[in-house]
Amino acid sequence: MLIVSTGTIFHISPVHASSSYTVHSSIRIIGNSGFTQPNGVTGGAGTRSDPYLIEGWSIVAANGQAAIEIDSTTAYFLIVHVQFLNAQPGVYLKGVANGAIENSTLMNSNFGIRVESSISITISGNNISGSFDGVYVGDILSAPQTTGLTISNNTFSTAGAVVDSSQSIPSKLNITGNTFLSTGLSTTSYAATVVRNKITGGGLTVEGNSSVVTDNLVTGGDVQVWGSRTIVRNNRTDRILLNAATEVTLSDNVITRGVLIPTFSPFDTPPFYDSHIMSGNSVDGKPLVYFARCSGASVDGTTVGEVIVASCANVRMTNLRLSGADEGIIMVYVHQGSIVGNNLFGDVFRGIDILHSSDIQMSTNRFNGTTVSIFDTDNVTLTSNLGIGGQSSPMVIISGGSGISVSNNTLEGDTGTALNLVDVTNATLAGNWVSDSGNGIVVSGANGLNITANNLVRNGVGLTLDLGSLNGIFNSVIYHNNFVDNSQHQAAYWPQVAAAFDNGYPSGGNYWSDYVAIDSCSGPQQNICSGPDGIGDKPYARIWEFHYGRLGGFGTLLDNYPLVSPYGSFSWDTVPPSWSSGSKLTVSIVNSTSLALQWTRAVDDTWVSGYRVYQDDTLVASLPRYVQNYTVGGLTQGSMHMFRVEAGDPAGSWSTNGPSASATLPQTGTSTNQPLSIMAWWMEHWYLGMLMGGSAVLAVAGIFLVRRKNP
Repeated sequence: MLIVSTGTIFHISPVHASSSYTVHSSIRIIGNSGFTQPNGVTGGAGTRSDPYLIEGWSIVAANGQAAIEIDSTTAYFLIVHVQFLNAQPGVYLKGVANGAIENSTLMNSNFGIRVESSISITISGNNISGSFDGVYVGDILSAPQTTGLTISNNTFSTAGAVVDSSQSIPSKLNITGNTFLSTGLSTTSYAATVVRNKITGGGLTVEGNSSVVTDNLVTGGDVQVWGSRTIVRNNRTDRILLNAATEVTLSDNVITRGVLIPTFSPFDTPPFYDSHIMSGNSVDGKPLVYFARCSGASVDGTTVGEVIVASCANVRMTNLRLSGADEGIIMVYVHQGSIVGNNLFGDVFRGIDILHSSDIQMSTNRFNGTTVSIFDTDNVTLTSNLGIGGQSSPMVIISGGSGISVSNNTLEGDTGTALNLVDVTNATLAGNWVSDSGNGIVVSGANGLNITANNLVRNGVGLTLDLGSLNGIFNSVIYHNNFVDNSQHQAAYWPQVAAAFDNGYPSGGNYWSDYVAIDSCSGPQQNICSGPDGIGDKPYARIWEFHYGRLGGFGTLLDNYPLVSPYGSFSWDTVPPSWSSGSKLTVSIVNSTSLALQWTRAVDDTWVSGYRVYQDDTLVASLPRYVQNYTVGGLTQGSMHMFRVEAGDPAGSWSTNGPSASATLPQTGTSTNQPLSIMAWWMEHWYLGMLMGGSAVLAVAGIFLVRRKNP
């Protein structure tokens, strides 16, 4: 078939990506001679006042290939108003000087603009988006370092800026006025200037020495400072982290969650804490207080947002209310410090953080929803503090150190661990109330451990013993503690742990709420059976042994002398047990002279230690705490009786409003007046159930037959 043109003329024009861009292939320029029109140069002479122009192009390059690559040039050039649709990278500058990239758009960035070993480069006014670094400067250490780089007034979306160059010579790096959305900024350059940037959903990290970080707004992220002699001034941020940093000047910063000084060897010597200058900063709208290389510092009742004390002696922090900061009180390399009567609350990561110190006393503090952390500190006394848990775990952790005394504290309601000791020496835990937590007390490694007179109540696991880095629990004794209603295990240990759960005879061991006590005998062998001695006649053998990689079981560690009654005085407990709404006493007829009683559980702020059963206001039975039923026998046929149950606690206080119920026993030959649903009555009259059941079956069968006959 022959097709003949009708004479229409088609004009072919360059393809335009949009009204302002023209499609162009990838551009590669090596040396000054490469600045030619075929290489995308649209004008200019390569001088400071008339740079070569690469302008108006829309370029797509294959992954890993630069859209524009410029190598080994010194002529002035300007890449402006260029669209990079697959900037992986978009622009690659290597060994060049006097270049600029301005007012361009880089999309799908992965090293959108990459710079190596270059001098006097400006990146300004661009829109850069993608999934990885929008601007990346990474010099090889053996190659010349990038200096004189300016990154200003760009908008970065999910693709930030990383500048890793010039760590040994002044970089003349200037990062100013940029906007970072869901991304951040990081530089290791020496003597960098980072000013007036707005960062949302990312962070700002400055690692080079002698840098200046000022007037930046960082929302939803941190300012992290490494190195020495950096000035951090007038920034607004969530936190400032001094990571392996010395001689940092912090002034007039507005901080939401505080200043942190993370510790890791070898960057945990005194200069990393005590060489800074801090003034005019606020945390959560309140002043940040910093003491360093001092003696006799005291903060009493002052409104503060955070307190940092480093390399000081005779320090006293009293009557403070702290909330909002990740760390309320930080003490590092402090000798003789007192933390007394403070209130720390809220979702704080660490309310009190003490490191590398000695002779520290903490008393009568209240911490709610926060953690107390004490690390590598000797001669520590924690007494009479109140800790209310939350999501923080553990509530109190003491790691390392010797001469540890934790006494008479109340720690309750932590979802994780209330009290955790790790690799401690000569530690005493005495008289503490630890309750309603996932784990009560956890000890991982100890040499010289005394756990005595504590109440471990309603935890998941009351006490857990683990090997820790010391590879064991040595020279330990655990006695006169009350283990009550710990739901998973009263006490548990990991293999190879050796610990004594009693103090011998006649001192005895511990009280266990699940121990069914029989106390008829006495003596070290419990074989002198002339009367009780307050110690169970058989060892307590329900201490759980965890097994690696498989289920555990009751282990070989025993309490040889378990106490049959709770240890200690509970005179402080003046509130008797109570009965929750809906508590009831159920009375069931066993036969014509016996009744069965069953009742719901009472509650107490300590625990319920026992029940009393009253018949017609006369005490007829005193029962252990784990018994919630009782059978009354020897009653008269046809008689009516009123029953009541009351609950007691370890302090000897008894409820007076326990549930009650009445019952009338049947006469011989008469039916009961109790409801037909009472199980005991049905057990006695089982034949009636069978008759009624048979009748029901016959009735259903009859209906079925009728339906079969009448479809």
